[in-house]
Amino acid sequence: MRYVMGRVDIGNNKRMIRNVALELTEACNYKCVMCDYWRLTAPNSMTVESAKAFLDLFPGDTLKSALITGGEPLLNRHWREIAALLPPGARKSICTNGSPILVKNRDIGEYFDRVTVSIDGARRETFASIRGYDHLHGIFDALETLKSLYPNIIVYLKMTIQRQNFREVVELMDVASRLAFVDGVGFGVLDFSESAFAFDREEFERDPYVKATLLTDSEIEEFEEFVFDFESRYEREIASGFVYEGDLRRYLNRFKSLRGHPCAPQPRSCIIPNVSAVLRADGKILGCYFLPSEITIDEVIASGVERLEELACRHTSLGNPTCARCDQLLFRNSPFELPKSAAL
Repeated sequence: MRYVMGRVDIGNNKRMIRNVALELTEACNYKCVMCDYWRLTAPNSMTVESAKAFLDLFPGDTLKSALITGGEPLLNRHWREIAALLPPGARKSICTNGSPILVKNRDIGEYFDRVTVSIDGARRETFASIRGYDHLHGIFDALETLKSLYPNIIVYLKMTIQRQNFREVVELMDVASRLAFVDGVGFGVLDFSESAFAFDREEFERDPYVKATLLTDSEIEEFEEFVFDFESRYEREIASGFVYEGDLRRYLNRFKSLRGHPCAPQPRSCIIPNVSAVLRADGKILGCYFLPSEITIDEVIASGVERLEELACRHTSLGNPTCARCDQLLFRNSPFELPKSAAL
């Protein structure tokens, strides 16, 4: 497999897709200000049968990684049955808001190698304001217990940078450095486009989300100072991969461009859609979370996995408007396995 200018040349390889993600449900028990999944009137949930049909498309050791996500995936009452279907040789990860493991579900360590928990604030009051619940310290306690039960599980914390928490990027690193159970910290930014999150699933008013989350001009200037401070303080953690995701300088430029400020161009390309497939709870299959669906699980079953492979091969990030605005950089400890020959 060769990486060639934003696309993948598979050569004689018969299989491209090596990573899968399963969205177990669109439902979520949090009401985060930057998200709209919780507003869905009739959220879908994945069945065990649908998950099995999808995973059966990739026999043997085809898959190198499998990611379980949502909504809040642990709200799907069949999550254990679905997790048990994941191929034993693949790296298995789950993204959760952490609340379902406050009092139960501690056995996720039986099913997953990694758990990524959304922590959108270094302070209790910030977390509660963004997420609607004062669960920060309770989640930390639950993760500490999880790590004691399953010492080999990798625990990541992730913050989505927005107006209410951008001043806490340095503080989150300080907090994480004092928590022995934390193996890494990541950062992300929001996609403010019409196709972001669940906007393509149900009609929502987008402006309130933008107003509540997109940094203002003065906040961008302030954030720039935090970025410089972060880079100088945590150069070693960035280099080592402890900061497993998130280029704060790129995010800064993203905010600037959204507010109409000139900023240095940052050309990039991505091959995740060429080597991955995401099964949504509604049965649609995507190359990644940010691209529109071109096929459903029923269509793939009817036509064969070759059709899915063909769509993956055809994708190119170059000139794609969705990919052009994407800031989800490939990162050192990605839940997805990338070709070793990929020249990133």
